[in-house]
Parts: sequence; structure tokens; C-alpha cells
Amino acid sequence: ALCSREERMEAERLLTRGLLRLGDDFRGIYYPLRGSSSYAPRPGGMTLEEEARLAVEDRAPEEPDSEILTSAGYARHWPEARGCFTAEDRRLSATVNVEDHLLLEVALPGQDLA
Repeated sequence: ALCSREERMEAERLLTRGLLRLGDDFRGIYYPLRGSSSYAPRPGGMTLEEEARLAVEDRAPEEPDSEILTSAGYARHWPEARGCFTAEDRRLSATVNVEDHLLLEVALPGQDLA
């Protein structure tokens, strides 16, 4: 079942609280999508400049334009309660309430996966 606007806002509140408390190793900033009013510390969401920079870094979520995703409800209430978190050193990024409630991406230097 699809989540309501209120459920999505509660997910954003809980997830951003957790992401912003990760500590020194993953200190970062949460950027609510431009036009979102659900994140009180940044009403209106990220700036155009932040959106452009995050897009260049391939970290800015885009509104789904696939008929399959939109008919499944992925774009309901867009851009409300959606955004991305990026650690200062860019080793960790996360998207909130885009296709999943939370998508984490971790990038470490080197090629050793062990």
C-alpha cells in the first residue's frame, strides 16, 4: 500500500534525525527537494545552486517520469518529504522517500572490497 503524506513526513523526520546523528565520520547535510515544505530547518527545500551541484554529483533525486512508477504512486505529493543527505567527505550519501524510504550509498577509496 502507498504511504500517506503524513507517513512520508514521519519517515523523513526519523531518517533525517538518524542521518544527522551519525557522528564525525559521516557528518553531513540533508537537502530537502526544492519546493518541499516538510523539513522545518529548510522550508522550501534546497536552493537552485545546491540542486545543480548535487545533479552534477549524480546525487539529486529526480521526479519519476516513468508511467509505471507514476501509476504506482511513486510521485504522489512530489516533492514533499523527499530529499538527499550527503556527508561532507562524500563517502556516504542517502536518498529519503524517493523509490525507497532510505537508499544508502557508501563509497570508500580503493578497489579492495575486503
